[in-house]
Amino acid sequence: MKRTQYLLILLLCALPVLACAADSALTPQDPPLSQSAQVALTILGMLGSVITALLAWVGVHASSWLKAKSKNETVGGMLARTSDMLFALIREAEQTAVYELRKAKDPRSPGGAVITQSEGKQIKEAVITKFKELWGPKGLEELAKVLGLTSDGLTKYLNAKVEEACLVENSRNPP
Repeated sequence: MKRTQYLLILLLCALPVLACAADSALTPQDPPLSQSAQVALTILGMLGSVITALLAWVGVHASSWLKAKSKNETVGGMLARTSDMLFALIREAEQTAVYELRKAKDPRSPGGAVITQSEGKQIKEAVITKFKELWGPKGLEELAKVLGLTSDGLTKYLNAKVEEACLVENSRNPP
């Protein structure tokens, strides 16, 4: 159990003890209580029960909220790292493979010739292969699990993300 759960249980156990201590503080030697004092003690006893129930409810819901928040942050972190890495790999491919292909096709121009669709597909597959190498089998398995995808679904997802990254990069830096 977590520390907060232990504290909640301790608090829940302490409330009835405190109520009993307040009740036993009155001894037979004390003068009889007035009706308003008796009502106040009764209200204090009921209030302890209400607070106990309220704290139990808060504990249960806080625990589920923390689990959901943790899962959301994990998913968000993995998606951010995926996008960042794919953008970095796209930029690397642009600076190396794409530039060299264009230069080889038309040596007179600084960056000039258009890449064919098959060459673009090869570069895209190289980017995805490099991504998979960097994440490793465990990382890819965890990413697929977090996204709720199969291995094939993850590959399709990465293809779509590479296309998105290429479009974004091309809109920022037209060829």
